[in-house]
Amino acid sequence: MKLAKGFLAAVAAISVMALSCASGGGGGGGAPKEEAPVVPVYSWNFDDSGAGTAGWVAAEGEFWDYKGTVAVSRDDSTLGKAMLKVDLDYSKDSSSEWSEPKIKFTFGTPLDLSTVTRFNFDFYYNPGFSQRGSFKSKVVVMEGGKEKTTGEAESLKFEDAGNGWMKAKVSLRIRKVSGKMEAVVLGIPGYRTNYKGPVFFDNIYWD
Repeated sequence: MKLAKGFLAAVAAISVMALSCASGGGGGGGAPKEEAPVVPVYSWNFDDSGAGTAGWVAAEGEFWDYKGTVAVSRDDSTLGKAMLKVDLDYSKDSSSEWSEPKIKFTFGTPLDLSTVTRFNFDFYYNPGFSQRGSFKSKVVVMEGGKEKTTGEAESLKFEDAGNGWMKAKVSLRIRKVSGKMEAVVLGIPGYRTNYKGPVFFDNIYWD
């Protein structure tokens, strides 16, 4: 009988300890740690009307399997805020699985790459400007006049941005490299699309 009582007492003690650990978050204790805010290494702001496209231009001569034109401008009204506008035309390349117009930014002073691992931006398009197809994304780091490293996204996840526009938050990872970035080339690959119209970029930054 004494043995049985001792066994029951041990079970009870273990149960109390288990309940205590469960209520305290498994022994970890406290609220979950907040992630540190992302600090951009370099970003582009289109709020300054005098800055125009903030240095972004069409990368003429660097397109891939793309026969249309590219016009880069700054737009203040279409989506209710200042953004980078890129007018595109994939209508002659609608059978291509990777038709890539590109835009480019050249740094006045090469950017230190030692802490850079991601290129981020918001991308907007309007399905009303096409009958089929989709978009991909690519970024290229230029160093010494050559491609140093790249990052790609085969598919983008879109959400409704209102007034017929769709928005994707894109984050492209690159291999961490040491060196100086002289320019960044942003590709806008179309996948079997006949899209003809503007797309928009906002919140562009390296981190």
